[in-house]
Amino acid sequence: MAERGDWKNETWIIRHEGARLEVAARGATVVSWRVATPAGPRELIDGYRDDAELEAGHGARSAVMAPWSNRIHDACYTFADQHYDLGPAADGSREAIHGLVSDQDFTLTEATDNSLTLATSVAPQAGYPFPVTVAVTYRLAVGPRGGQRLEAHLVTTNVGTRRAPVGIGWHPYVQLGNVDELRVAIPARARVAVDDALIPLLGDDAYVPTALPVELAPIGEAIIDTAYTDLVADADGLVRSLLVGPDGASVTLEQRTATQRRGQGIVHIFTGDTLQVRRRQSLAIEPCQFVTNAFNRAETGRAVALAPGHSAVLDAALVYRGA
Repeated sequence: MAERGDWKNETWIIRHEGARLEVAARGATVVSWRVATPAGPRELIDGYRDDAELEAGHGARSAVMAPWSNRIHDACYTFADQHYDLGPAADGSREAIHGLVSDQDFTLTEATDNSLTLATSVAPQAGYPFPVTVAVTYRLAVGPRGGQRLEAHLVTTNVGTRRAPVGIGWHPYVQLGNVDELRVAIPARARVAVDDALIPLLGDDAYVPTALPVELAPIGEAIIDTAYTDLVADADGLVRSLLVGPDGASVTLEQRTATQRRGQGIVHIFTGDTLQVRRRQSLAIEPCQFVTNAFNRAETGRAVALAPGHSAVLDAALVYRGA
């Protein structure tokens, strides 16, 4: 069963088959995922390392992004013919970045030997007057073909009486060694082109065809903060993006994409060059339901509309395999 961590902020720890997971109540944030290797325990998540980092929240490390992921242009959107303004952030910026729950304390609702489920509610508020609940289940497992698995099951439910705009994502940073030496392969057919504010360009200009798969082999000195879409699933319905470290160890991101429609099903890669601490020490690989600024885009406007009583679901997993 789960044990309490020793942070000032509440955390819980589970262990399974040599793996150890620690999750904070604040934001339902994974702060550590360690696996057993012949050389000893290996930390795979570049998470917040202490209470001060967790409370500051810089870098959205392992953030649960709900009820939207990434940015909303100028912190404004139109939904059901109504205009909404999410307002400026504490620093005065108008990015409306990564949703509303990263600084909320979640409640532990269920714990087993290898899983934790945490939940919170988002009350109606200025700019987002839609009541929703957010639940996250993290599960440790060993795959049928080997590999240590960290599975994430994110559910956002509309508990109101009218449609609500919802799009969710997850923001883990994976550390496998020197970022410059990482090799990345993403089964995508398009790169999302953005403006200087990292907002996708208008219409079809946002989707730039790429070779399949997208390969960065290695990343080298490239500075990357880029989303890829038009994802191609394997026969089992899972999209698999691969990171390989300089020692040959790998982490695969698995995610399910419910549709092949434009702007739906995203893998976002970020090399961390603008982080306040530990710049370029790990790679963020983010599964998201929708392209950035989805609330304002014609091709995703209907898809983000969640009916009362319905849920948006994101299933993802990180799978570690040793060299």
